[in-house]
Amino acid sequence: MNAIAGPLQGFGPFLRKELSAWWRGRGALVVLVVLTALGALGTLATRIDELAGGTPTAAELDPTMNLIGAQFDQWIVFGSIFASMGMLIAERGSGTLAWTLSKPMSRTALLLAKWVAGTSVLIVFGLVLPLATSAIIATLAYGSVPDLSRVALLVLVLAAAPAFIVALNLALSTLVNSQPAIAAIGFGVALAPYLAASLAPVAAELWPTSMARLATAMAAGEPTNLPTVASWAAAMVVVAGAGLLVFKREEL
Repeated sequence: MNAIAGPLQGFGPFLRKELSAWWRGRGALVVLVVLTALGALGTLATRIDELAGGTPTAAELDPTMNLIGAQFDQWIVFGSIFASMGMLIAERGSGTLAWTLSKPMSRTALLLAKWVAGTSVLIVFGLVLPLATSAIIATLAYGSVPDLSRVALLVLVLAAAPAFIVALNLALSTLVNSQPAIAAIGFGVALAPYLAASLAPVAAELWPTSMARLATAMAAGEPTNLPTVASWAAAMVVVAGAGLLVFKREEL
């Protein structure tokens, strides 16, 4: 029991503290408001085009496809970068990180708690609630309820995006002590598959952030791309392992 509890010592209390900090710091509310607004605009894009003089076809008025095509795959990635870029750096700068680790708290538990808290908040406030709101908007705007099973699939697969981004930003925070630098690297990683799509399509498909595009494709009816899923899983292991290794060696 001790061997199991040792590496995770302090995990539960610190996780509760992290979740509370997300709420007190208004981070969760900011994510909710911004991504809900962007998702709603994307969902209403066809109706907005119609008001501007366009003549959408019956297929273009499908509520499910308008919801799936609202670019949540992009918004959640960029939102996750901004929301999680200072998760470790702010505490290091204020001295809170060193104080926390002076308590019965393992470094493994600290990083894991930050990852679980950040990922959970982004999934709930950046995906579940904004998509639920957009589903209601799509119902009102297009006259029928979207296919909720496909919306649920979108949420399930798209959750991989914030999971990776939070892990990446935490790992980068063990090496880089600058939020703008972490944001720049995060955006570079997120944009890489789009930039490489025409030159190296296979590499673009295997890039871990391509899980976001895969989520939209699967919700739209396309088959699962198992190499993309496997590449994402491998990247998660590498990023988490590297970040933990560096953090354990860091002098605070």
